[in-house]
Amino acid sequence: MNKLFYIFLFAVFPLSILAENIANSSSSEKTAYEYYKNNDYSMALFEYNKLSRSCMTEESCQKIHYNMGVLYSLNGLYSIALKEFNSVLIGPDKNIQEKALYNLFLINGKYLGNNLDASKYYREYLRIKELNK
Repeated sequence: MNKLFYIFLFAVFPLSILAENIANSSSSEKTAYEYYKNNDYSMALFEYNKLSRSCMTEESCQKIHYNMGVLYSLNGLYSIALKEFNSVLIGPDKNIQEKALYNLFLINGKYLGNNLDASKYYREYLRIKELNK
């Protein structure tokens, strides 16, 4: 893919937001989400880190680590965010996988200038997006 294409994509598409399905979540997760909504990303990350040590199901762990990836990104800690997003690619929730691939694409291309990896994640994102329809 050419450089002009990436410039267009990176300018148009923002970083994906937190997984918002918190209706059946624990009070700790709701607290973390409230910190996020109030732009207190450090406290939200602190709460999600605590939750990550005690999550009970693969699905809840996947969502928590995805959210941590978003928060690390918002704090400019892209290398840690990449690890979090990569860790959720093997989880059961395909929608979270799709969002994580999208964020991996953006971080690699827009923030790290790694267009080769960005291209790889973008192709995988499109593949998963098609499967999720």
